[in-house]
Amino acid sequence: MFKDLGAPIREGAVLGNAYVAGPDKQDVMNTVYISVTQYEESVLLVTYNADTKETKQFRAENLPDIPSKQGAWGIALDGNRVYLGTYYKGHLLRYDIESERMTDLGNAVDGEEYIWSLAYDGRGKLYGGTYPGGKLFVMDTETEEVTDLGRFDEELAYCRYVAIANDGRVVASLGSVHVKIGIYNPATGHKQLLDFPENVTGFASMHQDDAGDIYFRTAAGAVTYRLEGDKLLPADKEPEPKSIRLSGNRTLKAVTNHSVTIANDQGEQEEAELKYTSSGLMMWMVHKGPDELIYGSSALPLRMFRYDPGTEESVNMGNPSVAGGEIYSMANKDGKLYIASYPGCPISVYDPAKPWDFGHESHHNPRHIGHVGERQNRPTSMIAGEDGNLYIATIPDYGEVSGSLARLNPDSGTFKVWRGIAGEHSVHVLASIAGTKWLCAGTSNEAGGGVQPPAGDAVLFIWDIEAETKRHQICPVPGAQKIVSIQYLDGLVYGLTGNGVLFGYDYTSNQVVWRKDLPIQHAIWPGMGVTKDKIIYGSGEGKLFRYDIAKDEYSVEYEANGWVLGFLMDEASNKIYFTPGARLCSFEMR
Repeated sequence: MFKDLGAPIREGAVLGNAYVAGPDKQDVMNTVYISVTQYEESVLLVTYNADTKETKQFRAENLPDIPSKQGAWGIALDGNRVYLGTYYKGHLLRYDIESERMTDLGNAVDGEEYIWSLAYDGRGKLYGGTYPGGKLFVMDTETEEVTDLGRFDEELAYCRYVAIANDGRVVASLGSVHVKIGIYNPATGHKQLLDFPENVTGFASMHQDDAGDIYFRTAAGAVTYRLEGDKLLPADKEPEPKSIRLSGNRTLKAVTNHSVTIANDQGEQEEAELKYTSSGLMMWMVHKGPDELIYGSSALPLRMFRYDPGTEESVNMGNPSVAGGEIYSMANKDGKLYIASYPGCPISVYDPAKPWDFGHESHHNPRHIGHVGERQNRPTSMIAGEDGNLYIATIPDYGEVSGSLARLNPDSGTFKVWRGIAGEHSVHVLASIAGTKWLCAGTSNEAGGGVQPPAGDAVLFIWDIEAETKRHQICPVPGAQKIVSIQYLDGLVYGLTGNGVLFGYDYTSNQVVWRKDLPIQHAIWPGMGVTKDKIIYGSGEGKLFRYDIAKDEYSVEYEANGWVLGFLMDEASNKIYFTPGARLCSFEMR
């Protein structure tokens, strides 16, 4: 029996600087226009009028059912029109202030999924940067004709930030296998590429001050650079953010997903609540905690929820991490819930028996423990080992290859990281082999964002946690590039590959003893559980499937639109919990 348990996180997100100040219908510069990310329903634009203190929300209800619904990173103003650059299909939207209507201008550049940034030059040209092609485009705001200006560098997938320099040139921050700066001259059509002074992967943030000077800095860098002509030189000061002015000599100081802060001409600040209705945030994962309750995470922003099956109540608990993206994995140990998040692989610990008070000190709950390190970014699996430590599988940072297997000592809070243990591949999923000091790991060809996936098939390996070495390694399914789920039960490791192949692996003989090709090509991560009766439940392509190993019988038990992440088989309650879109759902197993 299927049951919709509702949307656990009824919030929205303001991504980056996805807001702009503009005029109201009377052409008074008193309104803040904010792109609020949420899921399932159409793109949401929220406006706040600093004079009337009124908040309004507008959905793109006249749009077709495009998969760009989450929101926008890019936003820009041209007179009485606000432009939004959306993801995941890279559509440009126009909001007309007078008519309060949104219009879909279509996919800005064929094949591009994200519009990361928009910049208006004040002369009728709107520029934007994209992913995964790392392209720059320009739109004439009168004719709404878009021109694809192409890539600055064939290796760079991200055209991440775009700004207009004082001399009219368009400046772009590019990544991620290298950090570079692109410059486009609209007068000549010439594109120029500047090497960043630091040889790093990832991105350089870009800031423009009130004087129009443009500054860059990487996340790990100690130096801020200023663009001078066609050179990047160390800045003699840290840039002040560009002021966002409103009428009455007021300044917009901050925008969050729940408030707007405005300073008057005396510098006095007033924080106003943003009131809007969100359809809910995208759900990312689900886990059964040490207290028998169901926990999970939203994505962008990260919020942890708790669902009580007894009362059927969901609670938005807040953020238990220093990260803002999403929780990738959880593990239970000694009555506590360990939490691994993105970006940066920070690990935190939460005791459900104690009050919530997040921080870094020993008395805090949840408490931030530390980061995995070694340029690791996405902790895709975490388990408690037989030695009392926690083990974490990770994918590397943007622009990087080679994930890791990491060990966390929960008592000392120290990490040991085996980066490159799977070569250029990543360690993707983990399972403890009960009664031994061994664990099983499954790999994938996942790499950091913007990197071409490395070649080769996914493998299983057995890790001896005492000797700190591999004991066995095997490719269980030739041609499979990802192992998305593994589980140990009664002497075998059961697994599911990303291309829909189930298998059983005997770790003692290092042999695959059976395989089953499923009629699905895209299994979700993680997306499989095995009952004590050797019945496998799993998911792929929006389907919940059941496979009886003994009878070799496959059936589809349920289908859910928008189900791409989130799977938990809870045999104790005979239920599958899963998260299509913004919702938590359950299904009773037979």
